[in-house]
Amino acid sequence: MGEQVEKKIIGKVPYIAFFIGILMLILLLIYSYTENYAGGWGDLSHNIMLGLVLLAFALYCLLFFIYSLYLWAVYHKQPNLDVSPANWAMRLHGLAVISALLWFFAD
Repeated sequence: MGEQVEKKIIGKVPYIAFFIGILMLILLLIYSYTENYAGGWGDLSHNIMLGLVLLAFALYCLLFFIYSLYLWAVYHKQPNLDVSPANWAMRLHGLAVISALLWFFAD
């Protein structure tokens, strides 16, 4: 029997970056909803903070989506490389971008 060749894993960084981004989003949303805004413009300040958080998260995920797409496109035909983490990261980041933008443009 032939020796098993271990496949090198490609795409761990964007896969882990998705969970870090979700954690940052959750922390910033908790901060935004629990912070007391001073003055008569509290609702406006809250909505501006929420919008900026969502846009920053969408941009973060879009950049990692493009990076994951690049990794998958370059390495998916090489038999000695495992690109499933890049594939999963691409899917998760794409879904996160769409969800964040839908949330941003919702009523």
